[in-house]
Amino acid sequence: MNYSGQIKGKEKDLELILQNTEPDQKVISTVLEIYSAIQGAKEKYFDSSNPGVYAKRHGMLVYTNYDPKTSELKINGWQSKPLEGYYIHNPQGKEKIKELLHQDGAIEVNAYTGKIESYHRHIHVDPEEVALERKVIRHGEKISSEKMGFDEKTRRKLCGDEDYEGVGTKHQTALAATAKDPSIYALVLSEETGAITVMKDYKILFSTIPSEIYPAYLQYLASNRGNPTENISSVKGADVTYHTVHEARERPRISAEEALRMQIAILHELKTTNGHYI
Repeated sequence: MNYSGQIKGKEKDLELILQNTEPDQKVISTVLEIYSAIQGAKEKYFDSSNPGVYAKRHGMLVYTNYDPKTSELKINGWQSKPLEGYYIHNPQGKEKIKELLHQDGAIEVNAYTGKIESYHRHIHVDPEEVALERKVIRHGEKISSEKMGFDEKTRRKLCGDEDYEGVGTKHQTALAATAKDPSIYALVLSEETGAITVMKDYKILFSTIPSEIYPAYLQYLASNRGNPTENISSVKGADVTYHTVHEARERPRISAEEALRMQIAILHELKTTNGHYI
């Protein structure tokens, strides 16, 4: 199956959001290239018509725009494996990402050079502690996928009830990491569903499951496709001061009619399968 046109459509939407939220063009370029590389790994290993390859699928967490000198987020380096000569912007770098799919830990990419710095990185963050700080949960309450903004119903449908085990530690760690360091971007490929999620500042900036995208950004995509000059913060009903995706869902700032129009507009143009961008 030829995915090229569909991939370009998704990357275009991610780029549209980035162009209106990220001031540095080098960072935008690197995030888009990481997304493209992860998509390439997904295409290689998530083909269910090839059982031998499909059995080797694995999740992945890639982060960028991290500065250990200024960040409050601690990422363990002593167990990491450094790399030399691989850049996310070229074919060799993208092939390397495919190879690293089967490695545990996170992959670090330099936001300004595109260099794949290392893999097997361990991010030190407690998702429940962050959720408490952000008032997503109360003391004694366990964090859930829904609380973190993930669409469990769609993910379960994509994976199948028997196989689905819920959003795992990669997603929880990635989202919590972006709360500790609002500058970083964390991109996660789900082993179970094949969904790709882009997170920043404790929000789901973009997801291949549209219902997971932070509401203001989803509304922006629906209302302003083809008009990237209008800033997200100026969109009618948008409020980007929420601390989390979850608060925006619990206290929607748009009417039911507007929400329906928004969903129809974006999903009509982007073909979906069970609620998932294809």
